[in-house]
Amino acid sequence: MDAAGCSAQMRIAILTIGSEGDVRPFLAVGVALQAEEYGSHTVCLVTHEAQRERVQKAGLEFRDIGADPVKEMNETEAGKALKAASAFGKLKLTKAYMVPMLLSWFSDGEAALKEFKPDFAILGTFAMNMHSILCADALNIPFCQMHLQPMVPTAAHAPPIGFGTATTWFQFTAKLKCVLVSLLRRMHFMALIGHLCNSASMHRDCS
Repeated sequence: MDAAGCSAQMRIAILTIGSEGDVRPFLAVGVALQAEEYGSHTVCLVTHEAQRERVQKAGLEFRDIGADPVKEMNETEAGKALKAASAFGKLKLTKAYMVPMLLSWFSDGEAALKEFKPDFAILGTFAMNMHSILCADALNIPFCQMHLQPMVPTAAHAPPIGFGTATTWFQFTAKLKCVLVSLLRRMHFMALIGHLCNSASMHRDCS
C-alpha cells in the first residue's frame, strides 16, 4: 500500500465474520490504516461481540456484526447437529444453521454502516459479499472486497466447509469436495441472496 495513495483521511469500515483466523488479519489491516504512514484514517472493525475488547484495545472503533458462527456452532441445536453430521448430512443441515446468521449479518451490518457512516468499506470473508448490495445500491458507500483464501472451488483446492481440510493429496476427494461445495452454494444461498437484493432495493427506493 502506498501512503501517497491514501493522503485524504477517511472513515473506513472493515466487515468480517468468523473465527480467529477471519478476524486477526483484518484487525492488522485496520491498525495499519490508522497509522500516520498510511494516512491516519479512522477505522471501525465490524465483527463479533467477542472481539470488542481486542478491537478497542488496538485503537479501532468497534461495531457488532451479529451472530457469531463459532458460538452458534457450539451452543445451538442447529450448530451441534451440523457439527456431528456426516459430509452428506451437512448438505441438508447447513441451511438451518446458516440462514439465520446470514440475516443477522445483513441487518446488523447495515445498522453498523449507517451508524459509523464510512467513506469507504472493506468487505472481508465470503459472507460479507452481501453487503456489496447495501454499499452499492442503498448506502452509496465505495467498497472493495478482500479474501483470505480462494473462494472458487476447484479440483485442486476446495474450501474446507465441513468436508475435511483444504489441502488433500487425493484428487478424487478434492473433486468430490468441489462438487459438494458448488452444489451447496447453488442450493442454499441463491434464493437468500435474491431476497437480500430485493431488501436492499426497497431500502434504496424508500430513502
